Amino acid sequence: MQALAVVTGILGALSVHWLMGRIQGLNAVKPAARHYGVSIIIVSNNQAVGLKKLLKSIDASFGGNCQIICADLSSGGTSVDTAKKHGIEAIVISEESGLVDKKNFARYVAAKKAVHKMLLFIDASYLPQPGFWPKLFACWKAGTVVSAYPYEASANPLNGLGGMYMLLCYMASEAFALYTSPSPSLNPGCMLIAREDYFNSIRHDQVSARANSARFLSKGYDKSGLGVRVIFSGSLMVEPSSFYRDLSLSFSSAKALLLVAAYISGGIFLALCARASYIESMGWVWLYLIYGLSTTMYERQIGEYSIFWALLWPLQLLYALIAMLLHLYLKKSRQPAPVSRENA
Repeated sequence: MQALAVVTGILGALSVHWLMGRIQGLNAVKPAARHYGVSIIIVSNNQAVGLKKLLKSIDASFGGNCQIICADLSSGGTSVDTAKKHGIEAIVISEESGLVDKKNFARYVAAKKAVHKMLLFIDASYLPQPGFWPKLFACWKAGTVVSAYPYEASANPLNGLGGMYMLLCYMASEAFALYTSPSPSLNPGCMLIAREDYFNSIRHDQVSARANSARFLSKGYDKSGLGVRVIFSGSLMVEPSSFYRDLSLSFSSAKALLLVAAYISGGIFLALCARASYIESMGWVWLYLIYGLSTTMYERQIGEYSIFWALLWPLQLLYALIAMLLHLYLKKSRQPAPVSRENA
């Protein structure tokens, strides 16, 4: 068991570096000198408070020189009232759409009303910090799609329990892998694309019936000859939401699945060997710390997680396993029962 823990622990520590070693932020990016004509499409689910903050950020950067469309999923909630008060066109998405991903359908419906050269999709739950917008535009060039993943900020230390699970979702996407992935999973919640490219390639409505829409969007853009550039931004804030994400929907390839499995296996075997006879071995202690520090180093890049989780990472691993099992149970419970021949 000890030898197996050593081998899997080393593979696990290497896997997280291989899948996250190229995480690219916006700190080194020079802001764009000017914005292109842009239509900003905001998707809200009765998030009036978040929408107000987002509109304030947009106004400070664009000064009203843009088109803003708010697509609301809550059938005319407070988001619609907030949008109307700010003079913004609001679209209410019907509850009877019967789609797996209503957000993607809402993005497409709003995009049809866009008039500018560029389309910028963003969720109302995101809060861009000063300087985010010009740097995002600086990352875009003709023939590309730029997508940004947000920084998870929270003052509640208990949210740190979900740090490893969120890291697993990032790892599965291959967005920041050291090797080149043909179609890393982008983040539909923040995406910049030319309007012409959007309607001439894959659109959000074409993947709105799929649970793993981010992967199919990336593959669709790749087939259309568009380059997919995925970045990470510490100046794009969002509240932690790890428990609500389904890890199985984040995988972009079989290679990512194998590397994530190696990482989880390493953690499980190291945690199972946490017995007195093994703890006395300095080799096990060093490997435990290396695994924990490797995990926490990348967790602290994607969110506001304490360095102390480098020692308490088995609790994060337990949380991640529970979350995976719960999503698996919910997925099976939502499947329709097979129809018997007698009732057909």
